[in-house]
Amino acid sequence: MTADDVLRDGSHVAPRLGDLPTPVPEPVADLLLDCLQTLPANTPAITRTRPGSSPAAGRASP
Repeated sequence: MTADDVLRDGSHVAPRLGDLPTPVPEPVADLLLDCLQTLPANTPAITRTRPGSSPAAGRASP
């Protein structure tokens, strides 16, 4: 997900998590927009090493 995947129309925020944008409620929308504003330019909001995995997936538990 990049900042371009988050649609804003003034009063609504809808990240594009698939084919269609998904509206989010106000408290989450504010947090999402605040997070995106803190990222350096051209930085993806979410990165994946491969589909369906997370950075923690390959780490062993202590």
